[in-house]
Amino acid sequence: MLVSVIKQFAVGFFLFLFILVSHDLSDLAYGQTEGKLSNFQNMDKNIEFEYPSDWNVEILDDDLNSQSILVWSPNQNSLLMFSYEYPIIKNAVKEIVENQSDLDSQVFKNYNFIELKQTSFLNYDAWKYTYSFTDDFGDEIKNEELFFEENNLLYIIGFSSSVEMFDAENSISNSIKDSLKIHPIDIKKVIFEDKENEFKIEYPKNWVAIEEGLLDTCVIQLFSQLEDLDDKFQENITFCVHEIPKDVTLEEYAKLLSSEMKKMYIDFEIIESEKITLGNHEGYKHVTLGSLSNNLISLDGSLQFGPVTNLTSEILDEKTTLKQLMAYTIKDGKSYNVSFGTEPVLFSNYLPVIEEILDSMEFIDEQKSLSRDIPQWIKNNAKWWVDGQIDNDTFLQGIEFLVKEKIIQVRPDSQVGEVSKDIPQWIKNNAKWWVDGQIDNDTFLQGIEFLINQGIISQ
Repeated sequence: MLVSVIKQFAVGFFLFLFILVSHDLSDLAYGQTEGKLSNFQNMDKNIEFEYPSDWNVEILDDDLNSQSILVWSPNQNSLLMFSYEYPIIKNAVKEIVENQSDLDSQVFKNYNFIELKQTSFLNYDAWKYTYSFTDDFGDEIKNEELFFEENNLLYIIGFSSSVEMFDAENSISNSIKDSLKIHPIDIKKVIFEDKENEFKIEYPKNWVAIEEGLLDTCVIQLFSQLEDLDDKFQENITFCVHEIPKDVTLEEYAKLLSSEMKKMYIDFEIIESEKITLGNHEGYKHVTLGSLSNNLISLDGSLQFGPVTNLTSEILDEKTTLKQLMAYTIKDGKSYNVSFGTEPVLFSNYLPVIEEILDSMEFIDEQKSLSRDIPQWIKNNAKWWVDGQIDNDTFLQGIEFLVKEKIIQVRPDSQVGEVSKDIPQWIKNNAKWWVDGQIDNDTFLQGIEFLINQGIISQ
């Protein structure tokens, strides 16, 4: 599995390099800035650097996993590339470069390996890979590439030029590289929407989503990056939806699920349990320990847990102890089950990301209804509250109505009562924007739910 994954990375990178070498120069976007040096700054791509004003910058269209910036010399014979990708395997830069070298030797004409060595680039530990080859026009091309990790990303800085021009123009490329600044970034989120079951979630862009080859009742499985080449288990979170009798209560379902999980795991133990809100519905969250018994379980032929892809089933055995987080709720004759598992020592490392994914879950049909069903007098109250014409207690009466009518959903342990004197100003800003039509009902209600769930509005 790991070898094939690295090969996929290598093939993709070779195709990228081939595009650079045979690039259609008519597609270039020229940056004509006066002066000896121009400054490139793009916070979307989180990098900043200086380059000679007679060189030209091009931003490649992004795909899901990579972003690239190209800097061309005036004669268009030399190219400096800044690129980053979400790494397939963390802490495996050397292995990725070695596999890249093996692939290059097979696909480039007259490939000549020059050097692969560990080096220091700015403040980063990097690997420098140098080689040459003959392009389709018969010219000898020399490439020098730096690979390093930062911001949980794999960075590639490559310089490509003819052998004759390499030394002269590489000195210029080195000055550009030396000016590079990499800024911290937020990992972008991807939205997954299941229209059939009417829910959606957000997950980090650097997690891999699998929607095919799962159990019939599971709709998506998200895989983290491998920690290193010796990592035996790829952490994953799975969302499954099961048909259940409409008269089954949450408490009944919780007991049934606990009983069935004991059949699937050896030495199964629930070490934490609490009520939560999942997609604005009351639910449960359990943290468990146990070793897999390789027996998939079934409730009425539909409810199944356990390894749901070949990847997980191949690498787990009965001696593997997993620490898992299970969260679930029920709605309209369906149970919505979320499970995450990892080695116990790594559980706390992944917990913040998993909880973010859980918190992002929304039921689509209910989000639509939120935009339709707020009475006008609530909006009137909000306006008068913002203008100081009514006090907090009067405004709260409207909030109590929204909770009572289930127009907004709050945690089971949250209650509406006194308002803290420290209500954030952005709540009143939200109310004003809502009254003025600058934000929709849903955005306003999310602010109120935040107040209640954080205890700012509490009993």
